[in-house]
Amino acid sequence: MLKRLFTTPRAFQTRLLMVVALLGCLAWLALTFFRQPVRDAVNSVPAAGAAKESVGQKDEPRALAGEQARAYLEQTGDGQSLMQAATVARFGLKREEQSPFDKESGAGYLGTSHAQNLNAWFAEDGVTIRPTISEKKRQQAWQLGFSLKAYGYGEHLQPATPIVSHNVKDNRIEYVRADSSSQITNTNLEVPVLKFQILDAGLNDARSLLSLQPPTRNPQLIEWYENRAEGIEQGFTLNARPERSGEVAANEP
Repeated sequence: MLKRLFTTPRAFQTRLLMVVALLGCLAWLALTFFRQPVRDAVNSVPAAGAAKESVGQKDEPRALAGEQARAYLEQTGDGQSLMQAATVARFGLKREEQSPFDKESGAGYLGTSHAQNLNAWFAEDGVTIRPTISEKKRQQAWQLGFSLKAYGYGEHLQPATPIVSHNVKDNRIEYVRADSSSQITNTNLEVPVLKFQILDAGLNDARSLLSLQPPTRNPQLIEWYENRAEGIEQGFTLNARPERSGEVAANEP
């Protein structure tokens, strides 16, 4: 059965307006959907730039002052390394082939205490301290020398053993002295002669000759000096008690 739709012109116009409005809504939704990712991408560019700025700010060195700077230097590994490097730069001992104060002396180490206006010359057998003044006034200036001769208790002193080596690191120098129980009687003994005697000696004699070695690795006495901002510090490290008289030794705990 055939049906026909009859409409009036006014109803047709109303439907046409509704269709146009519907198409307009669909077009607006489509534009909104496709424009949103572009807007998000544009907004993400400043965020990336801000992230780069934050990374750059983290890489930049921090400026510290007052208590923050002190805490950083004292409590962090980088701060302590920085302090040590500054100490070495200012107070480190420098090796010289000849003393700047005495042309006749040999090689040694020179240390300068800038804050105290002192300089110390560490020679093979001791140290000499002088004021930091011009070369013209050195002849009239004072000087103070240290060279260990003996040590012990009261009047019971034992001679200081010979210096066998020097340990120098940064602003510190150590004079390592031989153990009194391992001193070599004949210090002029040559190595070829020693080898010859060992080859011709019996077992017991060879053992006694082999015991004539340089001083022990654990020295009895170390005399040390450190160049600091407060001045030049001297100290001694004893790995064994000095010898005492029989009566005093018997009463020791």
